[in-house]
This record gives sequence, C-alpha cells and structure tokens, in this order.
Amino acid sequence: MRFRILIILGALILFTQIADATPATLVYKTSFDSDEELNKWIMEGPGVAKIENGQLLLYSKWLPDLEKVSDQIDLAEPGGSNYYPFIEKWVKEQGPQNLQKYILKKGTSSSFNGGHLQFWNKQPHPENFLIRLKFQPANPNPLHMLSFCARGVGGESIFDPKLTPRYGLGGQYMSGDLTNYRISYWSGPRGTSHMRRAPGRNLTSQTLGDIPRHALEREVQLEVFRWNGRTVFKCEGETVIDWTDNEPLTDGHFFIRLMAAAKGWYDDYEVYELHEDPFHYTGKGENVTSRLSAQKDIPKTDEVIDGKYIVVGNREPEGILHRDVINTHQGHPVYHFSATPKVNRIELTTCYGSNLEGISEEKLTDLITTKNIYSYNDQGSYGDTITYDWYARFPEPLKDDAKGIFAQWHGRPDRTLVETPDGELKVLSEKEFLKLLETMEFDGDRGHIGVDLKTGNPNGWKSDGSAGGPVGAFKFQDGYNVPVDSE
Repeated sequence: MRFRILIILGALILFTQIADATPATLVYKTSFDSDEELNKWIMEGPGVAKIENGQLLLYSKWLPDLEKVSDQIDLAEPGGSNYYPFIEKWVKEQGPQNLQKYILKKGTSSSFNGGHLQFWNKQPHPENFLIRLKFQPANPNPLHMLSFCARGVGGESIFDPKLTPRYGLGGQYMSGDLTNYRISYWSGPRGTSHMRRAPGRNLTSQTLGDIPRHALEREVQLEVFRWNGRTVFKCEGETVIDWTDNEPLTDGHFFIRLMAAAKGWYDDYEVYELHEDPFHYTGKGENVTSRLSAQKDIPKTDEVIDGKYIVVGNREPEGILHRDVINTHQGHPVYHFSATPKVNRIELTTCYGSNLEGISEEKLTDLITTKNIYSYNDQGSYGDTITYDWYARFPEPLKDDAKGIFAQWHGRPDRTLVETPDGELKVLSEKEFLKLLETMEFDGDRGHIGVDLKTGNPNGWKSDGSAGGPVGAFKFQDGYNVPVDSE
C-alpha cells in the first residue's frame, strides 16, 4: 500500500460560538489565472502587465534598459531623479513623438517625469470596503503603491473623458484633477510607508515600518480596510498605517502604481463592501455552503476556497462553515466550524482534482467512476516533503466527555492498485479496473477483498483499502487535544 499525504484543515480554524453580524459582501475578485483578466484593468504610462503562473506581473517597459545601466545608477534609491535622464534619452531615441507626454509642467517650469505606470481596476469600490491582495516584489527596487477612492475633483469617474489625459506621471495623480488616497510601500533605503491625499500630495501618515524583506522570498498578504474615513493598511495581519480623515473621500476606483525601477507580482485581488465596523466586528463571516467529494467531483472555480481547499462532509444544519476575512490570522481568512451531534464530518481538504488540464472527457469519466479523480492534483509526488502551517483555537476548555477528530492526514489510495489471487501487485488502468468490477466487487467491511458477484464468495483478489484510514490525526479525548498516529 502506498500513501500520499493531505491535510484536512490547513489554516486558522475556530471552534467557537460567535454573535451574528452582517458579513462583508464580495464585490469583485480575480486570481489572475488567464489573460482575459487583463481586460478588466486599464494601463496608464509605459507599463507592462502580463499573467505568469497564475499571477499578475507588473513592470515598466523601461526596466530592462535600466537594469543594463544599474552599474551607473542606484536603482534602489527612492525617487526617479537619478534615472530620469536615461529614460528621457531613450524616449527621444525610440519614440520622440511621446516625449511631451512625460513632461510634467508646474507653473512656468517643466521636467521629465516619465517611466512609471498606473494600473487601474475598472470595477469601482464602495465607500466602506476591504481590499485584499497578495504581493511579492520581483526586485528590491522601490516604489510600489496602492491608491483608492479615486475620482475627478468634481466627483467624475476617473475614466471621464473630460479629465486631463494621464501617462503615469506622479503629479497627474497627486496634484492634478483627481481626488484619491495613495499608500506607498516597498520603499528601499527609505524604510517607511507613506499615505498621501490628493489633490495636493498631502502627507497624512508616515510610519517607521514597511513590507518585510522576506517578501522577496514569498508572497505576503496585504489588506486595506476603510470605514467611515478611517484607513488601516496591514501586511500579514500587522498594521502598517492607521489614519482617519475627518473629511473623508467617498467611493471610487483602485489602482496599483509602480515606479520605473520596480517590478512585482500581485495575486488574489478581492474587494468587499463592509456593512459593520471592521475594527469591532464580532461576526463569523460568510456562510460557505458548497460540499464536494474529493474522490469524484471536479470543483468549479467558486467551489475552491482561497485557491486551496474544497469543503467535504455534512451539509447544514449538521455541519456549518463560515469564512471570515475581517478578523484574520496573519492576514489569512479564518474558518469557523460548528457541528451538531449528528454530524459525521465537516472538513476543508487540499487534496482534490486540481491538475486536470489536457485530460480527455473519456478519461475524466473513468476517473470519476473509479472515484480516483483526486489522483490528479498538485499536492506533490511520492517521496516529497510537504510542510503545513495551521492553527486552531477553542472558545473554552474542553469538557471531559469531548471526543472527535479536528484535523487529520489521510492516506490517498491508488484505487486501481490490486493484488491478484497469485499474490501479484498490479496497478490497473481505469478501464481494466472497471472491467474487473463487471464480475466482482471489493468488500470494504472485510478488508477490501474481492467477492464474486454471482456466488458472493471471496475470489482471492484484494484492492488498496487505505481510503478511510488517516496516517495521523489530532483529536479530542478525555478533555485533551491528542496527536494520534495511525496504525
């Protein structure tokens, strides 16, 4: 028998009684899985936006050239004054017709300020909102920025043709005919995050903190909360900026801004409308009602929770699951589980059919019939070591009679692995296995032995019977949490 490991619960899980409250409402989301998602955004300035490995990659078209002269200038220094002369020279050589677009005029003076990009989401956000997105810088160079509540100074949509044309110059967004807030981060040697309000480029908040340097190694979760004029910017659950505007802007549009030397990946962009104060929220979040079989269901996009899990087990009212994006753990959603005594199980699992591209309809049908669809997933291969981080919290001390499993690792069987009457181990194709089942069945109650359909007698065959056996588990027992190794 061979095992592949999966974790059933892989995040912060709460077993708790919490007062009802109105959850945040999802307004817009994208996981940047296809090029079609780019049609929902608009680029201003000489920016490049592409989808790579299910993530949005952003950078200036001039970055490759800047990297070639990095021995002459320090690209990690915030501000573009040290590389503007180079970009201006390249624009004159390669596209002189665009030169005037990148000249910023202030009164009687003017200067070249081009090379940066502004990437607008076409979907407007509400006045009170939560924006969540994942970020990983692709180089150490600053700056990255998020902006929100963007409108024309007269309340117009930022796409109103009456507004002054924009080409990615900072002054056009901070000192022009737009209102918005802007948060800058990944600031290089500056080491601070700033929040400004436009028009006027007024510095409203400056903190001695920034996105942690480990973001170069792995993506981090960013959150922007806005409630009645108060804005809180968080990274991995830690507050970076907290500022309240006594004369707040309203709803508007969101954009991502990069300066010419910066480059980064963004993913899992979500916008929620808030209905209650998120800083004193006591609810459980949205109710998750989907239930699937890991062995035989192909999940739809909206049935995959946070790009990781599907939900298996009892439906309501026996098993109830909520997802909370407000009171998060290190920026990640929290899952609230509750169950009645009649429940068999309610679980999140990471092992399901998630790597099915290129498989024919006939093959999919055979996999579903043999309950083997989850053999095609991206959970690793035999011999791989996989590390899981997850957390659980209980609202009160466990009672002495508390019993039950709250997390486990399962062996995932090869459904078509059999032992013949001669003792030979064979992995059959799905069609070979289904042909075998025309004359026999495997009795799980008797150790998955083969039974002749006509006589009801054992016929010497056996199948891989690890389907229900956990390799390891955590459970309640005698009032304690006990790790259990499977036999």
